[in-house]
Amino acid sequence: MEEDAVLSAGLGVMDQLIRGEYDEVYEELRSDVRDATTASALEDVMDTATDGLGEPKEVTDTMVTGVTDTDEPHAIAVIRRKYEKKERLFPHRL
Repeated sequence: MEEDAVLSAGLGVMDQLIRGEYDEVYEELRSDVRDATTASALEDVMDTATDGLGEPKEVTDTMVTGVTDTDEPHAIAVIRRKYEKKERLFPHRL
């Protein structure tokens, strides 16, 4: 996958989660992942990950990595975002 496309997708998902668009993010998951989770579980994870951090601020660092030599190639965008009180890492796998 193209690095810019992976990063753009990861940032887009992060923005959707911050806006509370859990159903929309859930619908974009692979079917096997959807079978193993729910939109409300995504909300619970996001609430836990950002509890007490305050309002989201700027993205401070990003990295894209992946594997292409397997039966299931995939890419991962890792995004560090600053919040009012602390920074948090968010990995996003495509």
